[in-house]
Order: sequence, then structure tokens, then C-alpha cells
Amino acid sequence: MTQLSKPLRLLLIGSLALNLIGLGFVIGHFAGPRRDFGGPPPMSGPASLFDVADAVNDRAGMKRLFSERRVRFEKGRETLRDRRDEIARAVARQPFDAHALRTALSRLREQTGAAQADLHETFTVFVQGLSDEQRARLAESPALRGRHPRRAHGADKHRAW
Repeated sequence: MTQLSKPLRLLLIGSLALNLIGLGFVIGHFAGPRRDFGGPPPMSGPASLFDVADAVNDRAGMKRLFSERRVRFEKGRETLRDRRDEIARAVARQPFDAHALRTALSRLREQTGAAQADLHETFTVFVQGLSDEQRARLAESPALRGRHPRRAHGADKHRAW
């Protein structure tokens, strides 16, 4: 049998260790307990609305609504970025001003609520255009109940990503 040099022996041992760690992650993923962290709350963002649209096979209808509301959504995103910048400036301010930070956080909360209201209105208009059968299907959908289909595990997956 051939004697391995010390660097080669260390390299083989390291490779074996990494392979065992990787195997442990794979086994842990498939054998570990299933945890349902619930995903995001229903209608909390655009991705949730598209999950709702997928539940009734009407992604095109949701895309149409989003394109009609695109300017409003973009303005809302810009305002959210501005509010976050205000928070960063308040945090970095010398000397620190707690009142300025509270004010910036309050303004962010107001803008977040306005953005949420826009998404809820989009959801309402979308549901208004559904048939009775589609609304019944949507009412039973995991997307409506806050279980994010893209984050489901194992046998619960209904879509391959």
C-alpha cells in the first residue's frame, strides 16, 4: 500500500468531514420535525397576492391589476424608502434625539399602513371579479390562511421551484 503524504492525508480527512456535515444537513432536512411557522400574514405583500391568484388559477388577472396600480405602488415604495432613510438619519444624529427617531418611526408606520391598505384594496377588487366557485376555492386556500405555499416542506409542496 502506498503511503500518502501528510498534506494529501489532511485534504482527504477534511473532504470526508465536509461530506459528513453535508449528509447530516440532508438527513436533518428530510427526517427532522415539520415546523409550520405560518409564513407571512395573508395579504401582507405582493407575493401573497400572487399566491392568492395562483389558488384560483388567475395570475393573469392579478398581473393586470398590478399593472393598473403600478404607479401608485412604485410611489408607495419610494416613500417607504424615504421613511427608512429618515430613520437611518435619526439613528446617526449627533447628539442622539429620541424624539426625532420616534417621529421617523411613526411616519414609517403610517406609510406601511397606507401601503397595506393599497394591497388590501387590490385584493378586494380581485376577489370582486371572481366567480362563486373561485371564491369558494380561495376561501379554502392555504394562501388565504397565511400558509405560504412556496415555503411548504416535503409532501406539502404543491409546486417545484
